[in-house]
Amino acid sequence: MADVEGKGQNYILRVKNYIVLPWPVRALRILDSVSPQDPPQLIRESPMIKVLVIDHTAGSPRGIRSVLQKDSVPGFAIKFISCYRDIIEAFRTNVYDVCVIDSASGNGHRLLVQGRSLGYKTPVILVTSTDAREAIDAISSGASDCLIRDELTAAGIERMICSVAELERELNRQAERARRYLALIDNADEIIFTHDLNGNCTSMNAAGEQLIGWSQQQCLGQHVSEFVNPEHREVAQILVRRTLDSRRQTRCQLEVISSAGQCVLVEARLHLVYLHGRAVEVQWAAKPLRDQQSTSVVRYADFREVIRTTGQRLSA
Repeated sequence: MADVEGKGQNYILRVKNYIVLPWPVRALRILDSVSPQDPPQLIRESPMIKVLVIDHTAGSPRGIRSVLQKDSVPGFAIKFISCYRDIIEAFRTNVYDVCVIDSASGNGHRLLVQGRSLGYKTPVILVTSTDAREAIDAISSGASDCLIRDELTAAGIERMICSVAELERELNRQAERARRYLALIDNADEIIFTHDLNGNCTSMNAAGEQLIGWSQQQCLGQHVSEFVNPEHREVAQILVRRTLDSRRQTRCQLEVISSAGQCVLVEARLHLVYLHGRAVEVQWAAKPLRDQQSTSVVRYADFREVIRTTGQRLSA
């Protein structure tokens, strides 16, 4: 049996000898598989969602302030402002998780546009009428979502704010992962570059820039064959085709060539980059097998033998 106890704006749920502290009661999690012999555990309480409400409803009974005052939402730290000076000051900060703009006079869209022009990045929910054009204009101007004024309820406001806040957190997590991934690529010792399915370069890391002797801007749009020793370009083409056909990582040894004409033998690994389940790019990761300053060229007696042995290595 679970007991629920009040704790300020949150709740404590006691399940057997476990204590769960959610934010608010909607997030209660019941741990049915807990053994009575297990030691008690404390699950950390999630932080309050900080909400800024810009209220221009002049005390309207259908405004968001009236709805929230009648039925407060646990787990939210809400601040109401209506003074234009306070609104502009709030737009210059990003200390809230979600902003809700409610203007019965029709200034909501104008305030949204002004906030975005001032660099306000907080996700904004705009309270609109039932006119679909108003909602479309709001979304086009950068609103995360819209609430219909005639359908405002505390539960509906809560769901909308939680949804927008969680989406923003997920986008921030994805952006953070992307930053870490890019930092890893840029600081790697291996040459890492990508090209589209037509062979045109779409990215090049710092190690590739140093070895090839071109900046990333110079590399972008260049065909990948420009980076490969002319004697090995057919090998590179076969490698790309095999990667696309097998949908698996492939590898071989070939030579890349710099803008100064220096050739370096590398061990290259290729894999596909997917978007929405479709292969859109090929990523190369190449590790030099000789000193990058070497100008010697590994020559093969018969180029057909190179293609044959490369094919055997790829199919192995």
